[in-house]
Amino acid sequence: MSKEALELAELPLAALVVRGGQVSAATPLALALLARPGGEVIGADLVDLVDPGEREGVEAVLAPGPTPPWRRRADDPPAPGSCSEPAALEPRSVVAHLAGSHRLVELSVSDIGDRQLVVLQDRQELQRVSAIIDAVADSTLLLDVDGTLLWQSNALAARVPNEANLGSHPVERIHPEDLPIVLESFASLVHSPGGRASHVVRSRSVEHDDVWQIIELIGASRVDDPDLGGVVVQVRNLDEGAELESVAKTEGPLLSLAEAAPVGIVLMDRTKHTVFANRVSRELLALPEQGVDQWRDRIAPSHQTALDQLLDAGLAGEETASSTVSFQTSSGESGWIRMRVVPHRGPGGAVAGLIVALEEVTAEVEARAESERLLQMLDVTLDFVLIFRPDGEILHTNAALQQVLDRLWAEGGGGRLGDLLGVEARDRLMANALAVVTDSDTWQGELLIHIGGGARVPVSVLAVVGRDELGAIDWIAMVARDITQLKEAEDRLRQIATLDHLTGLANRALFTDELEAAVERSGSTGRPVAVLFCDLDRFKEVNDRLGHGAGDAVLFTIAERLREITRDGDLAARVGGDEFVILCEGLGDPDALAGLAERVISSIQRPIAVDGDEGDEVRVGISIGVALAHAGGVDGDRLLIAADQAMYRAKATGGNRYRITELDRA
Repeated sequence: MSKEALELAELPLAALVVRGGQVSAATPLALALLARPGGEVIGADLVDLVDPGEREGVEAVLAPGPTPPWRRRADDPPAPGSCSEPAALEPRSVVAHLAGSHRLVELSVSDIGDRQLVVLQDRQELQRVSAIIDAVADSTLLLDVDGTLLWQSNALAARVPNEANLGSHPVERIHPEDLPIVLESFASLVHSPGGRASHVVRSRSVEHDDVWQIIELIGASRVDDPDLGGVVVQVRNLDEGAELESVAKTEGPLLSLAEAAPVGIVLMDRTKHTVFANRVSRELLALPEQGVDQWRDRIAPSHQTALDQLLDAGLAGEETASSTVSFQTSSGESGWIRMRVVPHRGPGGAVAGLIVALEEVTAEVEARAESERLLQMLDVTLDFVLIFRPDGEILHTNAALQQVLDRLWAEGGGGRLGDLLGVEARDRLMANALAVVTDSDTWQGELLIHIGGGARVPVSVLAVVGRDELGAIDWIAMVARDITQLKEAEDRLRQIATLDHLTGLANRALFTDELEAAVERSGSTGRPVAVLFCDLDRFKEVNDRLGHGAGDAVLFTIAERLREITRDGDLAARVGGDEFVILCEGLGDPDALAGLAERVISSIQRPIAVDGDEGDEVRVGISIGVALAHAGGVDGDRLLIAADQAMYRAKATGGNRYRITELDRA
């Protein structure tokens, strides 16, 4: 490391050494401020370290200054007692942003011989404070103890080119009638460190000297602060754009409000007597030229108390009070106006009257009321209403859905769309819905949503999208209706359509569909298909002797026994009064089918308990015909007919027997 770099490293500053415009050394603090490794700084042109648009200013301060009187020729020996290094010129400075970032720094350049020392000062915090000040106040000023303007916020500086008002006395812009109270208050602040004062006064507009505006001045004494040493004044424009009183007409307080003002303006004295109403207020309230004092009568009787309270608050010195009240329009209909009341203070600071600003907000109030009615309706409905971002962020829910979210939150949820749908379901929804709404802006479908406690309910969903100004999806509104009962009803209808009402087994329609599907699968897989056609023996005797109630009990018991005997995947069905069938897939061994038929016969012939006058038990038998197709090519009707014919052969030999038929391809 060079001697120069070693010496510079000891400086507790963010500093650079520049030779010929290039950085030859840098302190650690400078490298940290520049947020670059040393290898990217050493050897770089200084102007390349700042924003391209500000490099011209940096080049200007790097330009060498005039030849100092101490500069000697290179071959001259140093003067007796002089240093080997010449003294530095007064530093030159410029403020610029670092390249690639918004960080603001001040560069102070000092010439030292054939090199330059550049000290960097971080102005980011100052920039942030200034931005905060601009965000919370119209203008902020710093005045010294003589009332001279030392500093102004960006909000004011932007309205006065080249900071032309620095060094001026802002109090000179105050209306002559309001100036005494301002000067008295300022003198008090200068002698009262930490004190505060507030006044509503008239002041010349910054842009137009012939226009008076109502402003609020809030002063805070900081004369004892070494960094300020003066009074900080915050200025707030209370009636932006309202031209109140021209300089040419200064007789009396607020004599001539501009007729072109965009809002209604009414002036009242201490007795609440109206002394002036501008054109907008006259048109808004349908006032005659000579009857402006009637404007208060236009306010709805139900809001007269609110109006009086508002005016009393202004007369009591409350700086700004507002309320929205109903009034009668020029057409005789009801409307709404927003009233803002500001007290007008005389030279001694006492409230001399009131300034009332009137703005019609009928459309705004009606829109808000309509929105509130809609929200109330959505809160009453049992449907789930949800508005969310495409990334799943929830923006709004109605009361029904909020209860669900609260339960999910209590169970550890994060209050996002994934808690309701599950992450996978949410992603499927977004993929499917977004593909549809690209063209139609709506999507309909069904989902399952979590409602807490591990439970999920089916919902029918209608989704509508909202787009931003570029056409991209900004939000999605979704209305979901719980269709649990509908699904249960559908299941019941499905059962009625496909299940036998007495036994709960499959009915003929379902069996026929499943048989055709099994035969079709057999054609593609080669798996065997078998049908057992079963017909009860001696069942008619039960009905004739004990009645149909006992017969139904027998049929129900037989169905239960068939369920116990058949394998998982087999289908047992009731296809007639006392006729049952069993569909078996993948069972192609005749011996295995014979074993199944024997188990059915053995189970069915066991006694069956019934309620009757002649006994508690009955016995029936069963005849079984088995038809087996080893591979595809046999249709379902042929297989069923073959099984039926085999059953009749078994019954013809005395019943309680079975017969097996194997079919070849058609």
